[in-house]
Amino acid sequence: MRLVMASQLLFGLIPGWG
Repeated sequence: MRLVMASQLLFGLIPGWG
């Protein structure tokens, strides 16, 4: 799994880190 995709998923699920 790539960090970029993981980051985007996290930022998308958590509208607080973005």
